[in-house]
Amino acid sequence: LERIAEKEHRPLCSQAVLGGGTLINRQDHWIDRVEHLLSHGSKMFCIGTGVANPIFWGEDNAIGGTILNRWIKSLNQFDFVGVRGPYSKATLDKAGFRSSVITGDTALTLAEEYMPKPSSKGIVGLNYGSGEDSNMWGDTKVYRIELVKIIKAIISSGNKVILLPIRGGDILSNKALVEEVGHPSFILIESYKSLSDYSS
Repeated sequence: LERIAEKEHRPLCSQAVLGGGTLINRQDHWIDRVEHLLSHGSKMFCIGTGVANPIFWGEDNAIGGTILNRWIKSLNQFDFVGVRGPYSKATLDKAGFRSSVITGDTALTLAEEYMPKPSSKGIVGLNYGSGEDSNMWGDTKVYRIELVKIIKAIISSGNKVILLPIRGGDILSNKALVEEVGHPSFILIESYKSLSDYSS
C-alpha cells in the first residue's frame, strides 16, 4: 500500500492515529512509520500513547539520543499529542516537547463503572519473565529470591499459584522457577498460544 501510494504521489492516508501501548521512544519501526506518514502528507495525532523511559532502554532512547530526538521532531508535526500519564509527559517535557497533554490510557474507556469483587477460588495467577531479551529494573537474582519467598508464602496460606507466561522466551525461566519452588501447588501453564487451554 505504501508503494502504491508513493507511485500515485499521494499520502497513504489523510489522517493517522498513533495508538496505545508504549510506542513513543521505543524501537525504530514505530518512528520509521511515523516519519514515513508525515513525509507523505498524512496528518497525525495520538491519544493515550506511552513514552518509554529514557534511562531504561539505552543511549538511543536517552534524552538527546537519536531515537528520542527523531520522536520530538515528529511530534512537533502532530495535530495533538495525548500521552498516557505523568511519566510520559515528564519525559517529553525534559526532551524539549512541552505540548503534550495527559489523556490517560484509552483502554480505560472499556472498563465497567463498577467491577464486582469475585469470590476467591484460592488461586493466584502469576506472570514472570526472565528471558535473555528481558529488561528490568534492579538485580534479577534478588528479584527472583524475593519472588520465591512470596510464592511460598501464598502456598503456605492455603492457596494455589499458577504461573502464566505470555511468550515462548519465558518458558525456560518459568520451568526453572517451578523446579526451585518444588511444590505441587505451584504449576506452570505452557499453552499460552491457546486461549481455551490458557484460561481453563
